[in-house]
Amino acid sequence: MKRLVVFVAVAAMSAATIAGPVAAQAERERIDYGRTTFSGFTENPCVPGEFVEISGWTQGFVDTVETPSGLIIITGEFVQHAAGVDSEGNKWIYQGANNVVEGPFEDPDGDGRVPFTYQTSFKMISQGSAENFVVNAVFHVSPNGDITYNDAGSFCRG
Repeated sequence: MKRLVVFVAVAAMSAATIAGPVAAQAERERIDYGRTTFSGFTENPCVPGEFVEISGWTQGFVDTVETPSGLIIITGEFVQHAAGVDSEGNKWIYQGANNVVEGPFEDPDGDGRVPFTYQTSFKMISQGSAENFVVNAVFHVSPNGDITYNDAGSFCRG
């Protein structure tokens, strides 16, 4: 019995010794990004020469973790909703969520907030007889919470 108590005590001290420095080295911060609107145009890949105006919103959060060496790793989730309409009145919708895992990044000013970019695909679902298509989008997230959208091309899904 005495050996079991000593073994458990040594194991507990070892675990505390290992866990203490690990917990002290990583700093985690959650940053919430409120609903931000975006808009842009993309060529309808199913009808060359026809453009679709896409508008919507995105919102989400990121958790930033600063490593012992000062690098930043970002994880989080963003939710988007978008609608599109072309010059003939055809309509499309999209809803989805994206997980984000980015980094490691250097943190030049040491505040734990770094700009990052993530890419997603909007599967535009027709609300009528038009064909479905996919828009590849790039979102840039600034340290102060500004989110900008860029079209990265599209393709027809039929």
